[in-house]
Amino acid sequence: MIVMQSFMSASVMLKRIGRVLSDLNVVLICVNSSQANAWLPDFIADFNRRFAKLAHYPKDMHRPVRESVDELDDIFARQELRKLSKSLTLQYDKFGI
Repeated sequence: MIVMQSFMSASVMLKRIGRVLSDLNVVLICVNSSQANAWLPDFIADFNRRFAKLAHYPKDMHRPVRESVDELDDIFARQELRKLSKSLTLQYDKFGI
């Protein structure tokens, strides 16, 4: 697995997260997972109440999945051809890895 370092500063990330939470009128930030798990059902119910839309056609048009898990992994994988340099590095979105 290749992990790329993000160059976005923590303050920029916090501002973006704060903006999204503000847009959703979220006033509670949970400190741990047990608080988050207790708060989540109310958040989901409120979110669905405000943003859910009824389907125009009431019949369920989903079809059963015929592909295996391995086939789905291949279908949804992002595959790109890369060239390995002599120094055993490669370029991905202009970042050296």
